[in-house]
Amino acid sequence: MEETIAIGTLSVHLTRKRIRNINLRIRPDGTVHVSAPLKTPRSTIMAFVESRRAWIEKSQDKVARQSSVMAVSCKDGDTLWLWGREHTVRILPTHQTGGRAKTSFECREGELLAYVRERDMGDDEESAARRCRALDLWLRMQLSERITALLPHCEEVVGRRASAIRIKAMRSRWGSCNTKTGAISIAVRLVHFDPRCLEMVLYHELCHLIEPNHGARFHALMDGFCPDWHERNALLGGR
Repeated sequence: MEETIAIGTLSVHLTRKRIRNINLRIRPDGTVHVSAPLKTPRSTIMAFVESRRAWIEKSQDKVARQSSVMAVSCKDGDTLWLWGREHTVRILPTHQTGGRAKTSFECREGELLAYVRERDMGDDEESAARRCRALDLWLRMQLSERITALLPHCEEVVGRRASAIRIKAMRSRWGSCNTKTGAISIAVRLVHFDPRCLEMVLYHELCHLIEPNHGARFHALMDGFCPDWHERNALLGGR
């Protein structure tokens, strides 16, 4: 049973299930979702949500800040965050000639210069979409290069090696580890944050090759290998 209810100024997506307790979560888009036992009175659910209003608003603020940082657009004057620094996008004609000219990017003094073909200079949707696709590929390359630079040291410190590194578009995680195969996946959106956050995620996933769970042993490993990991995690919204 699913419905949307208004609790004060909040719009809450309510799902009733065969469960024992009321659960509350904020999705990556900032929406509020509550699951509750089948026979729980609506008044009880509303009181539960109201009692956690401060946490909800704080969590939604974090989501909004992250969404602002991670917004990827490629129009002249847009803002793009790269490695924790704000850049203004500038669309310029490419210096390349011939039919194989491609969009290229350059960071310079707080600006991201996008050199594009004449047909992609416009603000129409098709031109903007082509620039965004090129930008996404470039951002993935930046992330891949940074991982290549950081990973050997992290592996040496932890004493474990990843069998493979994959870059994925993950919305609810910053990374994941397949403890059976040793393969690690990294969220492409980490390219927008301070590089220390990427390093922390690499330590996190490598530690899972020692301890699969997030219990006391895992926390002790992280404290030893990356002592300020709580501080770095806070830069990602504490998720």
